[in-house]
Amino acid sequence: RVQGESSGAEVANAIHGFNDLPAAANIPTPDVLIVARGGGSLEDLWSFNDETVVLAAAQSRIPLISAVGHETDWTLIDHVADRRAPTPTAAAEIAVPVRAELLTAVTDQARRHVAAMQRALQRLRVEFRNAGRSLPTGEACLATPRQRLDMSGARLLTSLREALGQRALMSSRLAGRLALRSPQAVLARDGARLSAFGARLASLKRRSVERNSDSLAALLRRQGAAYASQRALALQNLGARRSRVQSLGFRLESACATRLQRQRAVIGSLEKMLRSLSYTNVLLRGFVLLRNSGGKVLRSATELSTNMALGIQLADGHAKAVVTDDERRATASPGKPRKTAKIQGSLF
Repeated sequence: RVQGESSGAEVANAIHGFNDLPAAANIPTPDVLIVARGGGSLEDLWSFNDETVVLAAAQSRIPLISAVGHETDWTLIDHVADRRAPTPTAAAEIAVPVRAELLTAVTDQARRHVAAMQRALQRLRVEFRNAGRSLPTGEACLATPRQRLDMSGARLLTSLREALGQRALMSSRLAGRLALRSPQAVLARDGARLSAFGARLASLKRRSVERNSDSLAALLRRQGAAYASQRALALQNLGARRSRVQSLGFRLESACATRLQRQRAVIGSLEKMLRSLSYTNVLLRGFVLLRNSGGKVLRSATELSTNMALGIQLADGHAKAVVTDDERRATASPGKPRKTAKIQGSLF
């Protein structure tokens, strides 16, 4: 089918099927594929704009001719096919041309090819002749290098003479400088300089010893005076510091005694206050302190329960007891109704 919903898939499967024919099958592989249909509206030709058909035509290894609709109709398969035909009849003519027309076309192409080759060869011959005429002769090519060689030879002789003269002058200068730097001349100059240095060294040694002796005597005198002055100053500072240390010691002892008296008075007052506020004074008057097994102080009979272990603290020791039912009723204060705690409801 060439139109309808499944036509695109069928055309694509047909193209892939011809390309996938096995080489050993009895069906020979086609030399060319023609995808064609007659004219119609844009909706009738829309299957050939399908992506699967376009991809199949682009991937086809067999040459493919597209001939969909009339000459004015264009679809996407026309742009990927190897050749587009305006009509299906034209596609058949393209696939099977007339042999005589092919021979005529090939003969015409061969004649045009030979003529083009002859024109190209003629043009190359003309260019070769023109290039040969523009080339200089051998004598003309060698004339300039020969002249340059003669001029270089003349300049070489002049340059050699000048170079030899400069080398001779330089050698004479170097000989004079070498004579001044010969071992005998160097030794003579160094001997004279050494003698002068020896005389100057002896003179400097005498003057240095004299100056150092005078400086050492003056330094010893100044050092003795400075040592005596520093010793007297140190003794004076030592006496002042000793007296200051003694004064500070007396002040420290007095301050420590005063501070200890104040701390004793504060501790005494705190001890009296602690004794007056301690519950042990209450125990001395005959009262006891009850605790449960966890060490919590019991303040009300409502916290007691039968067989509850109690710890009793007296003024002079501790004891243990167990609560019985009769004892609990006896210790409860009759006549006073127990207040029931009012539970306040939520505020929200």
